[in-house]
Amino acid sequence: MEYKLELERTELWQALQDAAASSAVIYLTILPEDVATQDWQERESIALRIAAKLRSAPSLEFYSRVGMYDFVGVSSTAVGALADWFGVCTDARCGLASVGSNGLAVVEKLMVGTSEASRQNRGKFVFRVVDGWVVPAI
Repeated sequence: MEYKLELERTELWQALQDAAASSAVIYLTILPEDVATQDWQERESIALRIAAKLRSAPSLEFYSRVGMYDFVGVSSTAVGALADWFGVCTDARCGLASVGSNGLAVVEKLMVGTSEASRQNRGKFVFRVVDGWVVPAI
């Protein structure tokens, strides 16, 4: 496969299967209830800001937009360092985990768990998988 940073969804799923187990999965999302506008252009502008944030991740290997406000990327940087990179950002929620042996399952866990954990922990923006649970990272 020719190397490129932005992948189509189907390419992402294959690339996740091929990613090193030590790589980190980054999931960025905006909760729908946090988007106050109904204007599609403004909504797309918000999504593009989140994509730009993901593209700034250290050692980003590839990423894909997987939903209206959902982006998945893989970085060779350690999960802890990525939590520091994301910092305090009030535009989006960030879920982090190691790719491990099943990157697709990790993405699924992050997609469901980050949204649930952020609704339960208002004011928290960075989450990670610990012992199978998505919990606030900082």
